Amino acid sequence: MYTTIQPDLLIGFSDVVRRFYTYYEKEIDALKIKETHAKIIHLIADHEGITQQEIANVSMMKRSTTSEIITEMVKAGLVERRGDASDKRVARIYLSAKGSETAAAIKTYFDEYCARCYKNFSEEEIEVFQKLITKFNYKN
Repeated sequence: MYTTIQPDLLIGFSDVVRRFYTYYEKEIDALKIKETHAKIIHLIADHEGITQQEIANVSMMKRSTTSEIITEMVKAGLVERRGDASDKRVARIYLSAKGSETAAAIKTYFDEYCARCYKNFSEEEIEVFQKLITKFNYKN
């Protein structure tokens, strides 16, 4: 049975995630990276070897924009493009050593932020919430 979810709840949830980058703006600036780079580093850290197309899909950016941003990040020494062993047309994106250090800092900030967001939740509620989030399908 399908239950209609109130759209404002989904919007509110996405706002919580977006607010992280606003709340930690100074810390991200101190890492000498752009907010867009931080978001992509965060994504790659969770999905090493992701393709540019997958980054574009998840971040809802045009392929050309994603390509430009990844090129900037390669020049900044944050990520590396590596060819796919089974398909020469596909480039996979990995964090460099500098990118991994940056990702670790972002993860620390994000963990702190999540702890604040979860402060009114019981351990059981946090566990249930995390299980439900893993079922959420953003790909249609």
